Amino acid sequence: MLIENINDLLEPGYLPIETGYNWGPDGQINVAVLSQMSGCKAEWVERWISHNLQDTPSYKKWNSQDHIYYEGDRNWKPGRYIGTTHYTEVRVNDETKKSLVRYLDPAAIFDLIKLQKVGFSKIICVEGSHLDGTSDGFAIHLMRDTAEGCEMRTRYIICNGTSKAAQLRIEQTLYSMSKLSELLRNIYSVPQLPANNSIVTCKFCQSDRIVKNGMRKNVQYWLCKDCGRGFINNYALPKMRYSISTLASAIDNYYSGNSLNKICQDIEQKTSYLPSSSAVYTWIKKFTEAALIDTVNYNPVVGDIWFIHEQNISINGNSGYLTNVIDKNTGFVLATSLSYQEGTQGIQELMNSASHKAGKLPREIWTNACKNSQEEIAWAFRPGKVHIIKMEITEKDLPEKYFQTWGTVIKNRLKPSAKPVTNPGTRVLLNGFAFHYNYVNSQGNYNKLPAEAAKIQLPFRDWQDFISTHIYNI
Repeated sequence: MLIENINDLLEPGYLPIETGYNWGPDGQINVAVLSQMSGCKAEWVERWISHNLQDTPSYKKWNSQDHIYYEGDRNWKPGRYIGTTHYTEVRVNDETKKSLVRYLDPAAIFDLIKLQKVGFSKIICVEGSHLDGTSDGFAIHLMRDTAEGCEMRTRYIICNGTSKAAQLRIEQTLYSMSKLSELLRNIYSVPQLPANNSIVTCKFCQSDRIVKNGMRKNVQYWLCKDCGRGFINNYALPKMRYSISTLASAIDNYYSGNSLNKICQDIEQKTSYLPSSSAVYTWIKKFTEAALIDTVNYNPVVGDIWFIHEQNISINGNSGYLTNVIDKNTGFVLATSLSYQEGTQGIQELMNSASHKAGKLPREIWTNACKNSQEEIAWAFRPGKVHIIKMEITEKDLPEKYFQTWGTVIKNRLKPSAKPVTNPGTRVLLNGFAFHYNYVNSQGNYNKLPAEAAKIQLPFRDWQDFISTHIYNI
């Protein structure tokens, strides 16, 4: 990078210049902009960039004044934007600036160890270039949540810039981020339910310009004057009979051990509507997939001793083997797999997933796995580099929540499964159990989650928090 001491941005607090500019070597200009985004979350900003920004309409929706055209990378997929390059046209001083924008991996710019410990919720790094391929500079956006919402600390490196260009960049960034803040609040913010039913707002656009639209079966219908849509005031989600809290409770109950039939019955008791078990399964799978995408780049800070815990479970009357890689210090599950064959199937892939998630290799592995598994583990980590110790893993070695989730709940949930372990849906749910265990404080039973112990700054605390910020984009 062209900025010296780039890792200073990862330190707590602020630097002497947060909005302003100075000259760097070779004629470059370093520009700093601090944007306050009240009522927003850092997660929303990254989610908009990674999931929604894909074409000209979405680009203009962000900033209709300056954004002209956007052509996304063909390799772009929701949640997978790092490494992609996009063509943009932006209005600058009544002229159209055409550029190529490439999203960079923050780990390639910042010190990896500091990056894992930093309190920033999200970091977005961008390299800009002219159409002939020459560099136009870099942009780094560091976002962290605050008491009022979130803030974005931006750093630009402008190649061959001028003081006028630097000042214009500051003004445009402040304006653009204020518009993005407004957009994100409209998209992701879920209005609080009023204390009584006297206040009615549109469930689609949250407008209060609504009128009564007749009674049907003794139920009052409403019509929104702004978006033209009709609805009933039951606080359910658009085009659904059920509220966010109902969906969140269903997903939490599933990962806590309840059957689909039991969940459906509970929903009927609370709402007078009986959903099908297939509908509940669809909710679980859909939001689990979103959760896995959202946390794929979260890097836990883990220790040098890992457990590899292998246990036998029954699947469709057949013997199956559930294997987890867990950090000893934090109890964080780094990787999980399910196989019909003991030992050799998928061990190397499991080890690769664990080391990739942790960003490191362990010094020791303590395992209760079979001899074949131990040989595969040794081969995957190269003999001599990781010391493997054969031992029994007991409840004294891991958090209480681990054995409740993986020792009891998951056995009951996978036991009646009619799907093979290689089915994509089964793999999603298996990783869903890992997500639930690592990140979700189910029913407030645990003071510190494995993710928190691993120094991950969580933008959500439970399934309802997560769904509230994702419901309109899934």
